[in-house]
Amino acid sequence: MPKFEAAIYNSRARDAKIGGQQPSGISADWANVRFVEVEAMNENMALIKLDQDYPKKDGYVVEEITPV
Repeated sequence: MPKFEAAIYNSRARDAKIGGQQPSGISADWANVRFVEVEAMNENMALIKLDQDYPKKDGYVVEEITPV
């Protein structure tokens, strides 16, 4: 199965860091981009899988996704 690498950060953590505060309920490290690998049939399926583990509603942003 194809692999994809996603660059992900959390907008809530990033906003808290910019404001000089500690984010609530999430590590401040999520203000920085992290790289996560996911296996999926295509890019759209990879984004669906990523949203399950890193939901948009919780502030996660997939900045970029590339095939590995």
